[in-house]
Amino acid sequence: MTTPEIWVCGALGLWVLWASVVNINLTGLHRYYRDKLASCYLKTPESRNAPADPPIIDLGSLSGDLPYHLINTTVNLPASRNAELRGRDGDFFLLSKWFCGSPIVGFQPTSVVYEMNRDLDLATAMAVSGAAASTNMGPQTMHQYRLLMAIFNIRLGYWLRWNRRPFGQFSSNAFSELTREMLGWLDEKSSTLNLSDGGHIENLAAYELIRRKLKFIVCIDGGMDAGMTCADLNRLQRLVAIDFGYRIDFDTADLQLADGFSTNYGLLAKIDYTPDVSELKDKELGWMLYIKLALLGTETNYVLDYHRENPLFPHQSTLNQFFDEAQFEAYRKLGVSAASNFLSEEFGTKQPASVEQWITELAGYLLRDNDEVFSGA
Repeated sequence: MTTPEIWVCGALGLWVLWASVVNINLTGLHRYYRDKLASCYLKTPESRNAPADPPIIDLGSLSGDLPYHLINTTVNLPASRNAELRGRDGDFFLLSKWFCGSPIVGFQPTSVVYEMNRDLDLATAMAVSGAAASTNMGPQTMHQYRLLMAIFNIRLGYWLRWNRRPFGQFSSNAFSELTREMLGWLDEKSSTLNLSDGGHIENLAAYELIRRKLKFIVCIDGGMDAGMTCADLNRLQRLVAIDFGYRIDFDTADLQLADGFSTNYGLLAKIDYTPDVSELKDKELGWMLYIKLALLGTETNYVLDYHRENPLFPHQSTLNQFFDEAQFEAYRKLGVSAASNFLSEEFGTKQPASVEQWITELAGYLLRDNDEVFSGA
């Protein structure tokens, strides 16, 4: 063996040894992304420069256990042979205070998961839920670029320790995990799971709410959709029909563009949890207020001026992660305008006594035909 070959073998051996003990989540961009999100969104006046970043098992503990956060991610399973995946290469994976998991890999108490993943705090969960660029992305995986993305370390995904081996050891290490990630050797039988953006399988984060058959849902669609096609809402409609047999009805007419503007910020969708039931009185219904990134042309002057200077607003590419002050304020103010619109005197909903009253009053304005089924909801 020549000297160069010895050096190469030695370097490879050292790398394998290092990879057997290092935490793979520290080798990609996940931690950097997580820290930046925490710095931006989890600061409070009380914490000043320190982010308010509780462990996931403590979510809601400061407010009587409410709200109950359901943090949506995708578990990547391209090597799974489970027919229930329907070729999606991944499954809906939930992170919450009490339970974590998915129908395919099963569910575990969050306390157990946290014991194996001590870095699983709110910032980490938020970063995983928004890990848009990764080697594996559920049904959106770019198989032809997976190896290149791994080589260039474009890996925002997160490896979650899921099952222990006997004697408290884990069956995977950074070397095996990176190899499996590059080659797509990911299934539900491993002791570690590869998680990525929940939007890789369902971008509105409403799927888990509908699974629970909630009666009233508020859904905010911040996705890039310059043509106002409502593609994510259409995808949700399809997934819910296939997986649960539920039916979602909606009319996107008010969101369609005319001279570059829409006529409303959203719509009211009807969720029929019992589509096979014909009698109205026996139906189980839900209602979803869907709020969209829309411009009506009635916004504050500086928002419209920003749109004039940047015609792609409010659907600029999310590849731009470096907002300046004007851009940040334009999006913030547009969000305020959209939310305030549905709590305005025009809709009779400025101070509703309950969520049910609020949705009822909105229905009179948002349902084109004043759907009679609402009276039986």
